[in-house]
Amino acid sequence: MLKLNNTVLEIFCYKEYTKLSEMAKSTATDLPVLGTKHFALGVENIEQAKEFVIKNEIANDIEIKVGRLGEPYFFIKDPDGILVEIIEND
Repeated sequence: MLKLNNTVLEIFCYKEYTKLSEMAKSTATDLPVLGTKHFALGVENIEQAKEFVIKNEIANDIEIKVGRLGEPYFFIKDPDGILVEIIEND
């Protein structure tokens, strides 16, 4: 559980689970499907976030893109293959 002021982020890990569908292994096929597929973390500087992720060997093949709302972002995956979006806040 992560708490920041009045905001709480809680992530669950289930012992019994259904494996991630092959269709959900990339953003191109995962995002158009209904349901919870990822969550986003806002950062002040997307370039610094990318450097942090690479330096700490969380992911290495990161491409920063600009979304429909004009905000730069990139995706990484958790150890179970769930997408995590890193997006720059205004």
